[in-house]
Amino acid sequence: MENTLKGLQERGIDVQTGMAYFGGNAKQYLTILREFYGNIADRRRAIEASLEGHDWESYVIAVHALKSTAKNIGAMRLSAMAAELEQKGKANDYTDITAATTALMEECREVAQILEPYCQTGEMPKIPVLAERVEKLLEQIREASEDFDFMKAEELIGELNGYDFQGRAAVWADKISAAMRELDYTGCAQAAKEFMDESNLL
Repeated sequence: MENTLKGLQERGIDVQTGMAYFGGNAKQYLTILREFYGNIADRRRAIEASLEGHDWESYVIAVHALKSTAKNIGAMRLSAMAAELEQKGKANDYTDITAATTALMEECREVAQILEPYCQTGEMPKIPVLAERVEKLLEQIREASEDFDFMKAEELIGELNGYDFQGRAAVWADKISAAMRELDYTGCAQAAKEFMDESNLL
C-alpha cells in the first residue's frame, strides 16, 4: 500500500490532500480512488452529452461532481479545471466553453492513465459486515443525499462499498452507488432508507 501511495504521488496525484479527506485512512482513500477510476468514463460522457445538448443545468451539475471527486483523490489540476467550467456555466459564460471542455476531457484521460496501474490490480479485499456501523452509514448517506452534499455522500458510499455484502444486501448497496453516480440524490436517499428498513439483511 505504501508503494502505491508513493507511486501516485510521484505521478502527480496529491495523495496528502486526498488522504486528509479520509482522516489519513489509506484503505478508505484507495477505495474512493478506485471508485473514481471506475466512474470517470461515465462522468466524461455526462459532461460531453450536456455540452452537446446545450443542457447547461446538467453541465454545471456534472462538472461540479467531477470537481468534488477529483479533489477527493488529490487530482488537483483536474479539480481546478472543472471548477473553472462550473463557474462559467453558473455565470452563463459560454465563451470558449467547448475548447475548455475538450481540454478537461483530455485531463480526465491523463488522470485515468495515471490511476490505471493502481486500479486494475484486482479488487480491494472486502471486510466483514459490521451491522451497527453499516446502519449508521446508511443513515448518514440518506442525510447527505437529502442535503445534496455530494462530497460527503461519495465518501460514505466509498466506505459502504468496502463491506462484503451478500445477496439482497449487495443489491441495495449497488443501487445506492448507481444512484449517486447518476447524481440522483432522491434515489440515493430512498435506496439508503429502504436498505435500512431491511436491516435484517445485515
